[in-house]
Parts: sequence; structure tokens; C-alpha cells
Amino acid sequence: MDGDATPDLVRSAQQGDLAARETLARAWVRRVHGMALAVSRDRDEADDATQDAFVRAFERLHTLRRPERFGSWLLTLTRRIALDRLRAGRRRGALHAAARATVGAAHAGGAGDVAGVFGGDADGDAVRRAWAALPERERVVVLWSVIDGATLRDIAAWLGTNKSRVDRLRRKALDQMRKELES
Repeated sequence: MDGDATPDLVRSAQQGDLAARETLARAWVRRVHGMALAVSRDRDEADDATQDAFVRAFERLHTLRRPERFGSWLLTLTRRIALDRLRAGRRRGALHAAARATVGAAHAGGAGDVAGVFGGDADGDAVRRAWAALPERERVVVLWSVIDGATLRDIAAWLGTNKSRVDRLRRKALDQMRKELES
């Protein structure tokens, strides 16, 4: 049996008993936070992952088939959540840094000069406005794929996602730009 999680208490929590859920949360909060902290190495991030873990655990508690394994199940869930948050933070950081560098260079007239690519006439201005109206992630995908000629595989690796996701983002962004230009 997993520590403080008696099978009867877990079954009660599975049936919606709020007192049982509170008892489980109190009994496991230190271990869950410890797992999240071990993964993230950041107190604020561990706090957020701990909260996410309990929310998700109680949302999914009905899927736990062996109540005596609650502790192992909860800590595994916590580890996955903390890792996902860590990966997402790294992707966001890489995306923001790349976008700032690329878009910053474009605005400054540097190597990735968007003005030069779009042209300096009225049509180029319209394309530039349509591109600037895109959400940041889509703007970066369009910049890297259409303007810089990067492959979907390269972009997927840079963003920490897969090629099909990048392709969907690119198609969505280009469709949105096309609609903006046609209006």
C-alpha cells in the first residue's frame, strides 16, 4: 500500500467525497511538491506543478483501477506534469528568443530584413501588415519557412514539436494572411 492512501479513502474520494479528497491532498502534498521540485528545480514552478497535479489527479481519479496504488499513480502523474511544464517553458523560451532575434533583426533592417523580402511598395506593406497580425508562433513559422526557407523538420526541431504541427501552423497562418489580403 502507498503510505497514507488507504484504499477505502481513495474509493471514497473516487465517489466524490470532498473530505476524503482533502485528506488525500494533505497527506500527499509534501511528496507531490518534492517530486515537482526535483524535476523543475524551481519553487514557483513546483508550486504550479503541484497544484496542476492535484487538479488533474482528482479529475482523473475515476480512472484509477487499483486504489492501493494511489501514491505511485499520483507521483507518476506529478512527474509527467512537471516535465511537461519544464519542456513547455523551454519551448516558449526558445520560441520567444528566436522570435525576438528574428523579428528584431527584421525591424532593424538586419539579415532577416522583412521589409526587403515583402518589398517597399503598397503591396509589400499590406503583406507586412498581414504577417504582423498573426499570432507570434505562426509569425515565426511563416518567417522561418517562407522567408528563410527552413524545412518543416528544422522548424519542428527548433520549436520542440512535430512536422505535421508546423505544417498546420504554416497553412493556417498563410490562409489567414491570404484572407487579410483579399479583404
